[in-house]
Amino acid sequence: MNNEILMRNKVIRKKKSYFRNPPNFSDYEKMRTRFSWNSMLKDIEWFPGNKMNAAHVAVDAQANTWRKNKIAMFFESDTETKRYTYLDLSKLSNKFANVLKKYGARKGDRVFIFLPRVPEVPITFLGTLKIGAIAGTMFAAFGEKALEDRLQNSGAKFLITDSTLKSRVYKVKSKLPNLKHIILIDGKVTKRGEISYPKEMEAASDEFKTVHMKPKDP
Repeated sequence: MNNEILMRNKVIRKKKSYFRNPPNFSDYEKMRTRFSWNSMLKDIEWFPGNKMNAAHVAVDAQANTWRKNKIAMFFESDTETKRYTYLDLSKLSNKFANVLKKYGARKGDRVFIFLPRVPEVPITFLGTLKIGAIAGTMFAAFGEKALEDRLQNSGAKFLITDSTLKSRVYKVKSKLPNLKHIILIDGKVTKRGEISYPKEMEAASDEFKTVHMKPKDP
């Protein structure tokens, strides 16, 4: 029996009365026919002048309400389990935005993330968006050629990785003239241009004025 049949046979259906609070999305066809982008835009917390920031919409707008202590992200590995509230993610991403700002990152800069599935991926991604920079993610399985293609073509200035994965980056770093800073989440700095994530995050402020973006900014 293939996976498709298994999944089809295991569909769980619940009546709306089953839920403590009625779901927002209970009828796909009805939602699809009535959907409009204009109605969706009303739910976004906008800045003055028709400006916005995706990280603010995703995290800070929730952290500024009664939802601030609700769990926004679970992380589980073979050795640990962590929970992050909206407020946690807001403060941690603010800290990372301040780290980027300290090292000269500006709106429009490319910041790439080359990590396995760890909490630092969404934290640094959100912090990158807050400063107005462009965040890119890369699979931890990427080899040297894949790294070269993406980092070179994008003109990436910052790379977030760890001491295990960085060896692949250094094999092509001579071809990456724009790459100025490599941020290591495990803090094992050994070369010039490397930055210790734990050290900088500990010193950084958890307050940051999020950059206001036009809706169609990259």
